[in-house]
Amino acid sequence: MVYFDRAAPGFAGRRSYGAVSAVFVREGRTADEAIAAHLQRLGRTARNWTVVSSDHEVQRAARWAGAKVMPSEEFARLLCVPTGDSYDAEKPESPPPEEVDELLRLFGGDGEEVD
Repeated sequence: MVYFDRAAPGFAGRRSYGAVSAVFVREGRTADEAIAAHLQRLGRTARNWTVVSSDHEVQRAARWAGAKVMPSEEFARLLCVPTGDSYDAEKPESPPPEEVDELLRLFGGDGEEVD
């Protein structure tokens, strides 16, 4: 869920974009206030939420409600962590020598190493 300040007239409210809900906060109220109000409505379940913000007031409201806090910079770093599909993946482990010997025996190799 993401919050945006100063929605255009007639555009305030919540909209869903796939798994992301965007809340466009009406003029005269801030996204910070809307986040704090949402956390209050969550009550005890706020502890199951993580608020991503580097704004100290938002962090304070999140902690007061019992939510976890993650600075924006840390969240951005998490988004940039390479996945298992990375080109920098580790070299696969070599098979045990007995497997190599068995394959050479089966396929008629002479046992010399080839690059």
